[in-house]
Amino acid sequence: MKRAIKISLVVVFVLFLFRYAQIIINYKQVSEQTQQYILSNFTYKEIFYFTTVGFGHEHNSTGDYTYKFLEDTITFKIIGHPSSDNLRFLFKTIDTLNATLEFNHLVFEPDTTKPTSISIYFWTDEEWKNNMPDRYYPTAGGCVIPRIYDNKILTKMDVVLPTDISTPYHQKFIIIQEITQVLGIFKDSEHERHTVFSDYFADTCYGPMDLACVKILYNSGLQPGVMQHTFEDALGITDERTLKEQTKAKKSIFETN
Repeated sequence: MKRAIKISLVVVFVLFLFRYAQIIINYKQVSEQTQQYILSNFTYKEIFYFTTVGFGHEHNSTGDYTYKFLEDTITFKIIGHPSSDNLRFLFKTIDTLNATLEFNHLVFEPDTTKPTSISIYFWTDEEWKNNMPDRYYPTAGGCVIPRIYDNKILTKMDVVLPTDISTPYHQKFIIIQEITQVLGIFKDSEHERHTVFSDYFADTCYGPMDLACVKILYNSGLQPGVMQHTFEDALGITDERTLKEQTKAKKSIFETN
């Protein structure tokens, strides 16, 4: 009996040490340079908004971590039958994202037989159901499907964009939302109105905080696999008054004069 108790205590202690080591390692992923970049360039509202959309996956409950591509060149190909309007809007969205990303670049690969980081499928609902029955969501307007990722580093992603959407406006909303979310900003927003991450308001252009989220994830040095509470603790976001003091003199980099 005593031996069993001792073994149990040892196991608990080892698990505690393992958890503590994870916290320490994870905390170091939010470097001082990353903290300073974020606090110097973004408002409290933008930073807080990032915590609602930038951690975890919409269809994955394994934990709230950052996910992102690390390649300088993120290649994508287009499969299916997009309309000319679909293509124009898709590449317009890609151009905006490329102008936002400092260290990464989305590059189109015209040869559909070549492997790419992202595969974009323009399919009818029926084609989606037949070609990807394991990833078919009949109530979804579109879908981001992680195919290959390790340690929260994205290396292969699929994006399904149904072509039999009711209106051209809604089609554009689906494109801009999914193409932005495929970068690793998977969560939807339920409260912010002017955002491409909201299914309720369906914007077809980026809101004031959308591109801020892309910049925080990709331009700040934030690493993949950072836990949400680690990010919040490192930036002092759990103390709203402190963070507001740190950022009160900063204008959003997307604010106009």
